[in-house]
Amino acid sequence: MAQVASLQPPITPGTGLSSTDWQPGPEDGTLSPVVVSFTDFRATSEQDLAEVFQTGLELAKSWPIMAGAVGLWLWAKPEELRGGSVSVWENPEDLRRFVRWPVHLAIIKSWRDRIEVLSERWDDPCFSVEEAWSRAEEHMRRPRAR
Repeated sequence: MAQVASLQPPITPGTGLSSTDWQPGPEDGTLSPVVVSFTDFRATSEQDLAEVFQTGLELAKSWPIMAGAVGLWLWAKPEELRGGSVSVWENPEDLRRFVRWPVHLAIIKSWRDRIEVLSERWDDPCFSVEEAWSRAEEHMRRPRAR
């Protein structure tokens, strides 16, 4: 399991961001290269945002057995009706397998016309809580045009 000093990411105070605790996957990722995936969902209502977040929480229950997963945070910026995930993977193939997982595909299909989604992906030489969160937070803090 990845050894995360704090279960909460190092959120910059005053940003309006909140996060779930770190949800570890079955892989460590601290001594080898990893892939970090950032997703940013924007809902059109508070109810949709709450439903998206609840769906993410349900999906996260599978994380401890997700092949290639190092771990995951779900994040939210409620005043902008935004939220998403920061997930860490052993390699690009593991991330692709998750994206193509029938459960994930069904979620994407059901929300496709109701929310806007942006995503980014990058490689890191090894998993660092501070590095992964800092880079993801840069994206979270950028305003999104309506």
